[in-house]
Amino acid sequence: MLTSKIKHSKVVWPDRVHYKINYSDEMVDIVHQLLIKDKNKRLGATNGVSEILAHPWFSDMEVEALLSYNVTPPFMP
Repeated sequence: MLTSKIKHSKVVWPDRVHYKINYSDEMVDIVHQLLIKDKNKRLGATNGVSEILAHPWFSDMEVEALLSYNVTPPFMP
């Protein structure tokens, strides 16, 4: 049953207004692209992680600093 849902179900997002959730269109897009069922069409299938990091969701991040672990986390538990 769970395997069938993973293979066939669509991603359902909670209503942004009703639940007062603030997620960007870029975040929704990257999640959808990473969850494409056909692995040959999925984001990253062509050029790996560089294709994923080129997505607009990462546009305001310093990718090189992130990859070299030179980023201060926004929150320390």
